[in-house]
Amino acid sequence: MLLGNSLGKFLMKPSINISQITPPILSTKVLPRPRLFDLLDENRDKKLILILGQAAQGKTTLVASYIGRIQDLSWRFSD
Repeated sequence: MLLGNSLGKFLMKPSINISQITPPILSTKVLPRPRLFDLLDENRDKKLILILGQAAQGKTTLVASYIGRIQDLSWRFSD
C-alpha cells in the first residue's frame, strides 16, 4: 500500500523541456552555409553527429537551418 509522499512519487511522470526536442524558429536572414551542409550530408549515415564550438559561433543556427532542409532528422539540444 502506498501512503503520503510515496503515492505522489509513484504517479509523477518525468517532465520534458520542449525546447530541448524542438528546433528553434529561424529568421529569414540566415546565411546559407553550403560547405557545412555538405559535411553534414556526407555524414548522414552516422548515428550521431556532434557539433562543437564556442558560444555564439552559430552551432544551433547551422543545425536548425540544416534540419529545415531535411525532414527526416530529429533534434536534441543539450547544454
